[in-house]
Amino acid sequence: MFDIFTNPKRRKSLFVYIILGMICIVFVFMSDANLGSSKGSTGYAASVNDAIISITELKMATDQVIRVNSMFYGKDYGNTLEQRQQATMQALQSLVSQELMAQAATKSGLYITKEELVHTIVGLPYFQQNGVFSKDAYDYFLRSQHMTAAQFEGQVRKELAETRVNDLFRQSIVKSNMQKKKEEEASSILLQVKYISINKDLMATSAKASQEEIKSVAEDKEMESKLRDLYALNQKLYKQEEKVKVSHILIQPKNDNWDKAKSEIEKIRSETTPQNFAAQAKKYSTDPGSKADGGNLGYVAKGAMVKEFETAAFQLDVGSVSQPVKTEFGYHLLLVQDKKEAKTTSFEDAKLGLAERWIKEQQVENTIKKLDAYLQEGKKSEAEQLLSSMHLKWVESPKFDLAAENLGPLGKVSGLVEEAFKLSADKPYVNKVLPSGHEYYVVKFSGREKAKKTDAVKPDAPQNMASQMVIRKWLQALRESAKIEANPSVLQ
Repeated sequence: MFDIFTNPKRRKSLFVYIILGMICIVFVFMSDANLGSSKGSTGYAASVNDAIISITELKMATDQVIRVNSMFYGKDYGNTLEQRQQATMQALQSLVSQELMAQAATKSGLYITKEELVHTIVGLPYFQQNGVFSKDAYDYFLRSQHMTAAQFEGQVRKELAETRVNDLFRQSIVKSNMQKKKEEEASSILLQVKYISINKDLMATSAKASQEEIKSVAEDKEMESKLRDLYALNQKLYKQEEKVKVSHILIQPKNDNWDKAKSEIEKIRSETTPQNFAAQAKKYSTDPGSKADGGNLGYVAKGAMVKEFETAAFQLDVGSVSQPVKTEFGYHLLLVQDKKEAKTTSFEDAKLGLAERWIKEQQVENTIKKLDAYLQEGKKSEAEQLLSSMHLKWVESPKFDLAAENLGPLGKVSGLVEEAFKLSADKPYVNKVLPSGHEYYVVKFSGREKAKKTDAVKPDAPQNMASQMVIRKWLQALRESAKIEANPSVLQ
């Protein structure tokens, strides 16, 4: 939430951590027609009621999750594949929750005006130089992150919508004196738990299915409708957009001298061939995000770049160097290295893969149901034996209070705080598997202690905690009624 800069007591959102991690950040005002979320992206990580979360957004959020979690679990957090996958899932769940909250705010008439957006961003110290808002810094930020202004400002709008919804929930919670007293007593306690996170998608990728099982399911007439439903639900996985693999050399105008920039790019063009393009980019390009990699931007789909750049890239033949292309960022030379045509995999061609996926997902669901039953029936040894067979490790949480502001990955788990405060040495396990999107959590007691005065919860923490509980339940209800599709490839 962007008001963290004026009110540091508020919880920091993932996107704020992104801003905090940047050295130079800066900005461009747009017309109302351009404000809001954009479907332009370099890839598809998930869709929420048909709104797109791009791979670029997910990558940025994942990097920030790793940075934040490293504060709790040590500087080496994120070095293993398992930790990276956990961070990716945590980031994806956060982005999905934020998108759901923004959509709900819009439906309820809680609109963020252009004036509010401008006022918020202009006030950020990371967007200023010598105390004045700097457009040049913002342009640099957009280029370095390969984001459009629409994508960035759309994300800011979501942050503001999330802040507004949280504020409304906080203001709406009214408690009796008995409730307040009970929560104030509980707020003096610090709790610690251990947890295992079970990623449904990751488990499915590692599950086993024999060729005989796959063929049997694929050929079963009664299964065809289920496989078709799975195919329709994951339609984006079977559609490949038209893409080009492109590199570029960028020359930005210094002191707004566009004529000089044009002369410079024309001179570079006369000396540039497909063979020496990477070397030329390393030598001349002013794009810090791609310069070291020879100007390589990878595969880009339509909507990922500004219009002039996109038009030139998709019209250029493979292996050809373009003439200078002018965009709002400067002059570019483009080299197209490869093209992928748009295509859709048919249901018949996808059937075996769908059958395999269905079998593996059923295996995972059955395992989670069995684990949940063991916990509900108090069969501790059976639950631990099943967890052991899954080769998952227990992770210890930081110490937390009722406000639960430093819970790390557990912060998004609906009902976690309420269930955790019921635990003790005599009743160590939460008696059910706690779901959070495609992630499931098994939680057990680790320790409890009296909070020191310096750790004591602020007077308004019980009120904030209550509103957070309501928000978590509300978000869970939104998730259950929403159409959410994740791209499994981003979780591998």
